Amino acid sequence: GKTIVEGGNCLRVCPKYPQKLFQFSTTTDMLDNSQRKFYAIDLKDPAAFVQTGGETGLVGLDIDVADHHDALNWIASTYSPENDRIHAGTARSGVRIITFAPILSGDLFPLAEVIDYLLKLGSQGLNCPVEIEFAVNLGTQEKRAKDFYFLQIRPMTKAVHFEDVSLKTVDKSRVIGRSENTLGNMHVDYIDDVILVDPETFDRSKTVEIAGEVAKLNARLHKENRQYLLIGPGRWGTSEKWLGIPVQWQDISAARVIVEAAYGDFSPDPSFGTHFFQNLTSFEIGYFTVNQAVGNGWLDFRWLENQRVAYKTDHVKHLRLDKPLDILIDGHEGAGVILRDAEVPVYRTSTSG
Repeated sequence: GKTIVEGGNCLRVCPKYPQKLFQFSTTTDMLDNSQRKFYAIDLKDPAAFVQTGGETGLVGLDIDVADHHDALNWIASTYSPENDRIHAGTARSGVRIITFAPILSGDLFPLAEVIDYLLKLGSQGLNCPVEIEFAVNLGTQEKRAKDFYFLQIRPMTKAVHFEDVSLKTVDKSRVIGRSENTLGNMHVDYIDDVILVDPETFDRSKTVEIAGEVAKLNARLHKENRQYLLIGPGRWGTSEKWLGIPVQWQDISAARVIVEAAYGDFSPDPSFGTHFFQNLTSFEIGYFTVNQAVGNGWLDFRWLENQRVAYKTDHVKHLRLDKPLDILIDGHEGAGVILRDAEVPVYRTSTSG
């Protein structure tokens, strides 16, 4: 889970077609994209067992360490440079590649079939697509019984009607942000609060402190029943503080739309961590990722800097806009825009006498 959330190399498999690994179409792809590291618990560190779910005692190791412990026998293949071929298993000497081939292509353990069955059963029971988590204990003995532990099941998202949101008629003079990499489908025209991690004071060594400041502002707006646009650098919700702002979901619970933006040379790849982005889709929270350096949209920081500051911490600003924003996300195209100065309804009253 930690590897996936933080964008590390992993194996993507369709349980219905487990032998079709499209990311491994060539031997070069296998060598470049296969998992080279894994996380383990340091059993010599007594602090590792103080709290469940923490990262104390967690160590990153090369897969060579697992190979020395015979832990790759059932999940790895071996690259043979002599004939430029990949052979399932670890009986040969050579570079180990995590392919799960002995499981997916052999009869060692029906993992794909079990997953496919549970996904279908869960979808029928919850009447929607589901996400499951599981663990498997294969052991090191070939004849040892294999244990499958079913840990968790949750709905992927509730059914959402995709309203027709088009960006073709957008007034370009009002655009202050754009992205070709978005999640959601929405037209929101009532957001007049922005929580912005200040680009001028951003310090990547202070991301934990920034997360606390964001949580404080979120609590204020949540109490006032006001939703807001959240803008910050790198990855929101990451567990690695050097890659973004390590907030928990409750720290940004009042956000209606969030933006992951590149701040100068600080531009980690966007992370679609399972649980964090599950909350985005479940609660219909809009998401933008913006990195102008690689041609993915842009954000008008100059315009944001000129807006009224309602509250300020060491690294975060709360902006209160005179007119709300127009935020549009086309779920079919995966693109979105942020427009300034949405039309505000004017209500007139009259008196007589």
